[in-house]
Amino acid sequence: GIHPRDMDLLVGNFFIPKRSTIAMRKEKVLIRMENVRALVCRRHCFLFDAHHPRKGLQKSQLHSPKMCVSRQEAMQKAREAFALSMAEYAKENPSSLQESIPFHVRMIECVLEETCNFFHQKVERLKIVVEKILEDLTNDVNMGGLQRLLPLKRVLTEVEHDISDTHEALEQVLESDDALMDLCLQGLDNLTTCSGTGSQHFTEQDQDRDKLRRAAADIMLTYQRQVDDAGGVVEELRKGIESAQEVWELTLDTTRNKIIRMNLFISMAALSLTSATIPAGFFGMNLVSGLESSHNAFYIVIGATSASSIFVGLGLVFMFRKFLDKRRAKDLAALQDLLSHIDDIDDIFQVLTSKGAVISQEEFKKFIRTHPSTESMQEREIDLMFRMFDNNHNGQLE
Repeated sequence: GIHPRDMDLLVGNFFIPKRSTIAMRKEKVLIRMENVRALVCRRHCFLFDAHHPRKGLQKSQLHSPKMCVSRQEAMQKAREAFALSMAEYAKENPSSLQESIPFHVRMIECVLEETCNFFHQKVERLKIVVEKILEDLTNDVNMGGLQRLLPLKRVLTEVEHDISDTHEALEQVLESDDALMDLCLQGLDNLTTCSGTGSQHFTEQDQDRDKLRRAAADIMLTYQRQVDDAGGVVEELRKGIESAQEVWELTLDTTRNKIIRMNLFISMAALSLTSATIPAGFFGMNLVSGLESSHNAFYIVIGATSASSIFVGLGLVFMFRKFLDKRRAKDLAALQDLLSHIDDIDDIFQVLTSKGAVISQEEFKKFIRTHPSTESMQEREIDLMFRMFDNNHNGQLE
């Protein structure tokens, strides 16, 4: 029988998904995977519903006028198809390479193969969806498209965790020889009895057990590698989404900076045009200036105000570009000085790391000033150094 505390491995809880597990209990193997749950005995194998059961119909029913529309009926058909495939696999005559593998080990292999197929098919479908969405976002970058990445990242994270749990379940069995022997259910009826003399290093029974253990280890390693292959594809998809998201964020930042710069130029143009309206305010006063009877005063005022407006606009643009060039030159000089003190900076950060405390920008400046090799560094160099090593952008070095 099965202890009541082990029933959770087979029954489970749909509100709290359980991790993949391979447990050995009294010559029984309890397997809990993402797509199947099984209780494997020496000559029997019981299947249970999984957390994400595969729902599907047989090929003969796809074109039938009476298709199964009920979810329970579809799940029942899927369970029956899987059970039939396992039964056919068990009835096959073992080949020369598998003649020593007993029934329960072959059933475990069948369950692992179905699990690997489940992950591979799921990853293949996700890859198609991710590539299509990335292609659409490449053609049209917008906030709505970026929001579609959130459910994709959640699904990829979920699949990645499921694959990681399956890998760990297989790894726990492979790390222990005792677990492998328990997986093989020692004391099988089909093992050859001991017939050697006491002087032999290995009896025939021990040799058979060792062969069975190595066969089980090969099976676990094979399917662990297949699970890792699926996990590698999921990791590539996740990193591809993250890279694309970073590129799109940089694109949006560049667009925002262009809008800000355009707004600045418009403000400069508005200021220059405003300077041209000052004479209109002066001449709008009800005071006698003596220019009312002049025939050339109008053209002179128009030319002067237009020239002043143009000069003001060009002056603002020149000052803005000069400010940018000066700032870039300062940053370049600060970076060159920073690279020249890179060895001293390494020693400084080793001392700061040994303290293990959070350091603010002012404390960082004081510490740099007290170090003999960097006491001559300028303020902008220290600020650049702090910005470069402030990964969290919270004004503190952790």
